[in-house]
Amino acid sequence: MEKKYYHLCSNGNDAKDFIIGRSDYIAALNRIGVCAANCKCVIVAFDIEDTHLHVLLYGTFEECERFKKLFHKLSMMHIAKREDRNDATLNMTLYEITDSEYLLNVSLYVVTQPTKDGKKIMYFDYVWGSGPLYFRGDKVILPWYIDNSGSIRKPTRVGDIPRYKIETILKTRNLTVPEDWLMCNGILLPQNYVDVERYESIVRTHNRYRCFAATGKDKDRAILDTMARERGIELEEDEARRVCESLCKELSDYSNTRMLNVEQRIQLAREMRKRYRIGLSQISRRVHLPEEEIRKYVK
Repeated sequence: MEKKYYHLCSNGNDAKDFIIGRSDYIAALNRIGVCAANCKCVIVAFDIEDTHLHVLLYGTFEECERFKKLFHKLSMMHIAKREDRNDATLNMTLYEITDSEYLLNVSLYVVTQPTKDGKKIMYFDYVWGSGPLYFRGDKVILPWYIDNSGSIRKPTRVGDIPRYKIETILKTRNLTVPEDWLMCNGILLPQNYVDVERYESIVRTHNRYRCFAATGKDKDRAILDTMARERGIELEEDEARRVCESLCKELSDYSNTRMLNVEQRIQLAREMRKRYRIGLSQISRRVHLPEEEIRKYVK
């Protein structure tokens, strides 16, 4: 399968309580590392905000989709254990990047999110994103090494930490990470799994990084519009069912999608997307086909 770039993003309007404290940020950051270690796609850049996240991935669609599903599963397991947020949701969208200019815009959009969102911090100092890794000298002290008191800590190999402690920190017993990966201050360090060279090859030079990081509203709007278009509209399930049944009857002699063959279900999916801009995950549920298969035929 061909490897491509994909933008994974979540809808902040649906998960305002995704992150509410430092422990949640650490858990989310470590989940990215765990997913990176257990999926074959490459993490090029990421950013975690209190209501959403962005990840720039490189790999086959199947592996990037696996990353998405695994991160979602681990996130919901984490959320379910918290007394005040058992009803939280996390709707994630994965879409292919086909244009080199758009790839550059997304790579910078992902990294600069904390500063553009109004946080009083520069993106290259942001602990919860990959921004500190790019276009830096060898002697730079990365923010993950600094503890709450301002002291600089030395990283530790995962293999030198007792297994039960690793399981507690990473909040999983079934998934492992390489023993030569480094941890510091309870964080699985992003330099273990982020492909810094690939990111820098997209931006190309220090000066381009400086200039293009200050992207204007037009370029940001293009990304926001694309994310909204890819996410689609989420209808109430009863309404989505009625829409599906109506289109099904219009396109065939049946109102039950289970009576359709695969080709007919794909055609139904296309019409639902074209006429109503329904999200692909909801279309997948209604036509009873895997979302990864829907994405091959429906845009």
